[in-house]
Amino acid sequence: MPVALRLHAVLALDLGTTTGWALRGRDGGITSGTMTFRPGRFEGGGMRFLRFRAWLTEVADLSGGLARIAFEEVRRHVSTDSSHVYA
Repeated sequence: MPVALRLHAVLALDLGTTTGWALRGRDGGITSGTMTFRPGRFEGGGMRFLRFRAWLTEVADLSGGLARIAFEEVRRHVSTDSSHVYA
């Protein structure tokens, strides 16, 4: 394993309106969960991105830095929300 991956955390994402995530910390422990970034009733679609960016920054800060972020490549949209997120 490359030194950078051993010394820093690695974050894996399953992107979507509800985003699944798994974090391998610097100690090798794995934490996972889901986050929802859906905009509120009177908010624009850009709020989804702003919430995601704030959460990603917080994860990076709390984990002591991320060596790598992995995510799936989305090939097909099956819902309206998905098409807006990945368009």
